[in-house]
Amino acid sequence: MLTSLLPGFRHVRTPFAVGALCAFQAWMLFGGWIPCKGEAQGLTKRMYVIGELLGRPIVTATIAFALYLLGDMLKLSARQVAGRINKAKPSMRTALLTRDSYRELHLYAESLRARAGDSFDLMTAMTALIREFPEVRMRLIANNLDVYSEQDRFDSEADFRVNLAAYSVTLWIILATLWSPWFLFGISASAILYLNGFRALRAANGVIMQSLVSGIVESHVYAEGGHHPHSHP
Repeated sequence: MLTSLLPGFRHVRTPFAVGALCAFQAWMLFGGWIPCKGEAQGLTKRMYVIGELLGRPIVTATIAFALYLLGDMLKLSARQVAGRINKAKPSMRTALLTRDSYRELHLYAESLRARAGDSFDLMTAMTALIREFPEVRMRLIANNLDVYSEQDRFDSEADFRVNLAAYSVTLWIILATLWSPWFLFGISASAILYLNGFRALRAANGVIMQSLVSGIVESHVYAEGGHHPHSHP
């Protein structure tokens, strides 16, 4: 039962953590403007009354749901962040893979040479294969659910860490502004989280690469004999 619940929990924790971080920062900046119960008037007073009527459990559940919705709107995708980096600096594309996975990708793309002919471009084929990773990931659901679960675990870890890193930077700046500049040292912790997030993303991509090499799932680029890469000059 716990095993079946874990994938769902992984997908909930990132937006909830982002929402909680953002709400906490907003409270530190603007919490002094919120009147206490005895001073509340108008809409704020009605909110206090509704809270008393509903009770703490329902109020807590409502706040948690609101934090989740807020975080779901603000969360970042580690893959999208990596994609933007790749657009800005295409030479950094191989950073999405470990050395072993990149070597396997190179050998896998090399096997397309016999199909593609003399006009084959190895780097273009490798780029097309990396672009296909999200599609390959979804095909794993039908081909091998256990492998997909392992890949999804790394992918969720990447999103979680990258989002905590991104939104904790502003937290350290606010704490440094309101209390002590020493809090700026927390940015180093955010940087470590950011790097760990990309390590998890590389691990997730490594699972995809292994599934291609082992034949668990087939690449459309490979199946088309290298013709698809030429559509992405």
